[in-house]
Amino acid sequence: MITDLCRERISNYDDNNSRWRLGNTIMYEMVAKYPNHTDADEIVSKLWMIGRTYAAAIERRPNKAETPGDFYYDYVAPKLIDSEIDKRIDSLRKYTTITRDNLPDILSVHKYLMDQFTELTQKEKRSLTSKYLHFHLPELFIIYDSRVASVITKFAGKKARDLDIPEDADKTYAEFCYKALLIYEALSGAYSDTKPRVIDNILLRYCDEIDLASGDED
Repeated sequence: MITDLCRERISNYDDNNSRWRLGNTIMYEMVAKYPNHTDADEIVSKLWMIGRTYAAAIERRPNKAETPGDFYYDYVAPKLIDSEIDKRIDSLRKYTTITRDNLPDILSVHKYLMDQFTELTQKEKRSLTSKYLHFHLPELFIIYDSRVASVITKFAGKKARDLDIPEDADKTYAEFCYKALLIYEALSGAYSDTKPRVIDNILLRYCDEIDLASGDED
């Protein structure tokens, strides 16, 4: 069950007042034009732009001394070219929306790519993975970051559901997505925008209000 706060925010949400819409649209269009992982320039451009824009750059890692040279071109691009990520992403294209039935498949692809990033960086790149995949399949992947994760319980309740998390899923992202799915279901049919993006907008605005109220603005 969603909370009263969630109902209030959904009812008052203005889909025409989404900030950063143009910038996000440019990145959606870029990824739609270059969806695959067979060309190093395309891979590097997508990861660089999405990671830097969303403060989740893949080059932030503790093992820099172990990976000298051009990290993007010498390590990241070859890793993804040799991976199964295109096959994994393509396996989800049959879905047009998130459901409780297909969420395990979505979580499996997230975990697969996160593992690739972890092998490269020796650091869990949960947030980057969700954001990167969101731009490839915006109807399916919910954006994760620590700020939003810290408040989602206020919207979805403390017990979103009895979780039966698949073995091939990241537990933290899975718990977040199951709670976000409750909000997603409450949004059903209300907005023309991709609902994972609407969830992100609603939760981020709430985080911004908390920061302002506590005097944490710059």
